[in-house]
Amino acid sequence: MLKKSMKFLFLMICGVCMLFACGKEEKLATPSNFEINGTIASWDAVEGASKYRLDLVIDGSSTKRIVNETSIDLNELGLEAGTYTVNVQAVGDGENDSAYTTSNLVYEQKNLDAISVLEGEAMLDSLYVKWNGRTLYKEEEAVNKVYHSASGFEVKFIGTKVSVILTATNFNDASKRPYIVIVVDENFDDMKRLPLEAKTNEVVLYEGEADGLEHKVTLYKSTESTDSHIGVQKIWTDGEFVQGIDIKERKIEFVAASSSTGYGNLAKNANEGKTSANSDCMQAFAAITARKLNADFNIFSASGWGVKASAYTAANENLYNAYKNIDFRGEAKDIKYSFSNFTPDVVVVNLGTNDYSYANAGSTEAIKAMRLQEFKEQYMAFIEYIHAVYPNAHIVLFHGLMNENVAIANLTNEIYEQLLPTVQNISIIKVSGDGQGSSYHPSVASHKAVANQLVQHIKDELGW
Repeated sequence: MLKKSMKFLFLMICGVCMLFACGKEEKLATPSNFEINGTIASWDAVEGASKYRLDLVIDGSSTKRIVNETSIDLNELGLEAGTYTVNVQAVGDGENDSAYTTSNLVYEQKNLDAISVLEGEAMLDSLYVKWNGRTLYKEEEAVNKVYHSASGFEVKFIGTKVSVILTATNFNDASKRPYIVIVVDENFDDMKRLPLEAKTNEVVLYEGEADGLEHKVTLYKSTESTDSHIGVQKIWTDGEFVQGIDIKERKIEFVAASSSTGYGNLAKNANEGKTSANSDCMQAFAAITARKLNADFNIFSASGWGVKASAYTAANENLYNAYKNIDFRGEAKDIKYSFSNFTPDVVVVNLGTNDYSYANAGSTEAIKAMRLQEFKEQYMAFIEYIHAVYPNAHIVLFHGLMNENVAIANLTNEIYEQLLPTVQNISIIKVSGDGQGSSYHPSVASHKAVANQLVQHIKDELGW
């Protein structure tokens, strides 16, 4: 009897076990063909699945998201920026959910609030773009015009590429077309210089590996305003721009004629004519001086222009009047410049050569003497004007770069002596150029040597 009872009990247990085994649902299949293209994750549908669950892991922390379809734009999930490994499972009634995929696909979530494109008035946002020099935003063209030597912009970014769209004037004139210089992370030893040969130019400013580090790229206009202008329409990156521009503690302004523009400094000899191709302001004494002193700088210079008059310009064109406006000629010549945009600690003024040429061309000695006197009076008035707009700036009268006639040296020294009672923060320095550049302008080697002299002079005067 006992054996029958035991047998019956055994059969009941087996029956119950079989009943439970038969009632247990099979797991859903794991989603196949799981892939991520850009920001879109997708996979094949799983029979019996009502929805799908994504598992997104960053720094060991898992985030789950339910998806009703077989694809999703990961940008729409509200994820924090960072690198995720992603897997997906099919979801049924909870008991038969599939296993997760084991693909561990990598997805880089960008900061959706980040700025990757700067165009139009957004380029004027000083949180992202540092503009150098005298520029003018043209609303009808949505372009920021850049005029003078060494003017341009600077941006900081995280990414692998930064590009810009630039417009150019005189692009079809090989002697005047604009050149730009590109500097990455202030590595001036590896400057890249190139011409703008079309009206509109797309230029890659930076291209490198994805290192996740912050970089800085600066564009300088390498050639002078009286040759050609450029305009900035759009700046963009495949990563994101970083807020916070770098303002250096020291600031210098250079006011000159051809000297600080780098007139013909790349020429093979003095007989080679000046072109924008053989003239690089970034290898002239002004830019070199600023780099050596770690200073922000502006250049306001034009070849052939005088303080009062010049044989190379129109009768009503002179630096004293032009200095008050954004540019020498053209669209911005009558638009007043706001001197509050850049307040220099030092203003270096190198003028007189073109005025002397004009005076010396006088038909009589009396006319020559009169023109030299007018130059002297205008030069003094110009220095007093600079002192008025920048009362705390130290002014350096700089001469000799073109090995000028002794008359200019004497007049410059007279001007210095006569200004001392009213402009105490003024000094004077005489240098000598080598005349090996185009039309006897200084060569790059000479600019470097002269810059060393000027750097030491400024250090001595200001204690830098």
